[in-house]
Amino acid sequence: MNRPRLSSAAFAVILVLLSSSSPARAYSLTSFEWNESVTLKLADGRQLEGRFKGLLGKPTDPVDYDAHYEAWRSTMEPATVPALGETLIVTSRDGAVVRGAFRGLADDVMLLGAADSSLSRVVPLRGHVQIQRVGEKSLDSFPIRGHWKFAPSLYSMAIQVGHVTYAVPAIGITSQNITPHHGSDHGEGLAMGLVVGLVLGAVAAGAAMASAFSHALI
Repeated sequence: MNRPRLSSAAFAVILVLLSSSSPARAYSLTSFEWNESVTLKLADGRQLEGRFKGLLGKPTDPVDYDAHYEAWRSTMEPATVPALGETLIVTSRDGAVVRGAFRGLADDVMLLGAADSSLSRVVPLRGHVQIQRVGEKSLDSFPIRGHWKFAPSLYSMAIQVGHVTYAVPAIGITSQNITPHHGSDHGEGLAMGLVVGLVLGAVAAGAAMASAFSHALI
């Protein structure tokens, strides 16, 4: 008795269906040109447009950042490293002051909580920057920060929106692309052509799968 065999087209369709049913995973970030206009689709369904300001951290950085950061911090003197969630006041050399809940470190920047919980404000640590814990009299609670460079670094994309640069964690980005120029239909036409091509290919593959099953049942 001969067992029914699936055609290669039918097998491909099944693989596509199985992959589409799996949960979404963290998006692999793409490095654009500096200051290029990009659009990010966030995990909560929103879109964020801004200008690309580089990648922070590495793809090999831990996904569970909070746990890894606190594990690293436990090996340090607590007074020398801020805890996640504590409110800090950062004063730059030019006197600009930024205040927010500490969300971590990424390369040579500090991440502070922003009004949008999906984003963190990027605060550079280069130069003479004073970081003060709320409630402390000292203008700089962390005068020695050389060991901070060994802290886990949150893998994220820096994107400038207006006059503020934010860090968007890789695990919060589902897709990314270059923002098309307004008034140009070329990009939209190309995208539509790709969609139509995929649909036609799926229909053809589905027909091939149906044919394979019907022949096997005869």
